Amino acid sequence: MRRTLGRGLAGLLLAFGVHVAAWAAPPLWVVRDADSTLYLFGTMHVLTADADWRTPIFDKALAESSRVWLEMDTQATPEAMARLVVDLGIDRKTPLAAKVSPTVMAAIRERVKGQPKLAEMAEHMRPWAAAMMIQAMPTLAAGQTSEAGADATLTRGVRESGKTVLFFETPEAQLRFFADLPEAVQVQFLEDSLDQAGGKGRTPAETQAAWIAGDERLLGDGVAADMRAKRPALYDAFVRRRNAAWTALLMQDLAGSGTAMVAVGALHMAGEDGLVAQLRAGGFTVERVQ
Repeated sequence: MRRTLGRGLAGLLLAFGVHVAAWAAPPLWVVRDADSTLYLFGTMHVLTADADWRTPIFDKALAESSRVWLEMDTQATPEAMARLVVDLGIDRKTPLAAKVSPTVMAAIRERVKGQPKLAEMAEHMRPWAAAMMIQAMPTLAAGQTSEAGADATLTRGVRESGKTVLFFETPEAQLRFFADLPEAVQVQFLEDSLDQAGGKGRTPAETQAAWIAGDERLLGDGVAADMRAKRPALYDAFVRRRNAAWTALLMQDLAGSGTAMVAVGALHMAGEDGLVAQLRAGGFTVERVQ
C-alpha cells in the first residue's frame, strides 16, 4: 500500500496547463542566442502506457540536446518515496478529523472504504497528503501511472542515451513544497481535490487527451490565472517561486553554449510567471515550434 501511494504521489505533484496555439501536439518552444539553443517541453506526469505523444519534431529536438533538465529524479525507489510520504505526510499526534470539517472527513472515508490499510493511514494523514491520495486514486483507476508519464519516460531514455541529466529539485524538496504549506492552505488543497475527484473537474482521460492534442478548451494560460486568483498561496508555492528559481538556472545555462532541453510539467510553461514568459522578460526570443 505504501509503495502504491508513494508512486501515485510522486506522479501527481503538479497540475497541468499549457499556453496553447494551433498545434495538435504537446507544447514545445525553442529559445536561441548566438551559441545556445534551449528547448522547452511541457510534460504530463502521469499517462497510460499506450499514450502516443511523441512527434518527429520533439524527437529531433531531443536528439539535438546534449543535456536535459528535468523536475526531479523520477527513478527514486518506491520505498524511498513511501518513506518520504510517511515522514512528511503523517501526523501521529493529531488525527486528520481534527483538522477538517466532518463533511470533508466523511468524503475521505468514503473514498478509502474497502481498503483497510489505506483507510487506517488516511486517519492520520496531513491534509496535503490526503489531497494527493485523493488525486492519485482516479488516475490509478484510469490506468495512468507516473512510470508511463512523459517525465519518467524521458528520464529513462536520456540516461540510456548517455546525455547529461540535470534535475531542478530532489523528491524531498518537491514534497516539502506541500508539507511546508500552512495548514489552512493544505485544507483548501484537500477540499479542491475532493471537488475534482467528485466530478467537478475534468477526468484523467480528458486531461490526457487534451494534453496530447493541445486542446485550448481544456488547457491554457487560464488554468494558471485561475489558480493564481483563487488559491494564491498554492500558486506561489507550487508555481511562482519554483519558476523563478528554475529561470535563474536556465539563464546560467543559456550563458554557456550548446543545445539543451527542459522537460517539466506543462503548468510551469503557462501564464505570466511561466518559464516562457520569464525568459521572454529576460530578453530572449521564445518561439513555439509544436
